[in-house]
Amino acid sequence: MSNFNSASFSSDGLKTNQMLLDPQHQIITIKEFANADKAKLYYETLLSQKTQPLM
Repeated sequence: MSNFNSASFSSDGLKTNQMLLDPQHQIITIKEFANADKAKLYYETLLSQKTQPLM
């Protein structure tokens, strides 16, 4: 996620945090979007990337 943020949204100053829920699961949060439109653009861009499934 940090690489994605740096490559696609470096000027937005986003903060990434990860936390283990248990040994098999983690949660990743992305914070400090300027507004809802920026958050939606981030989400749509992330979905359009060709990556491995997270599960």
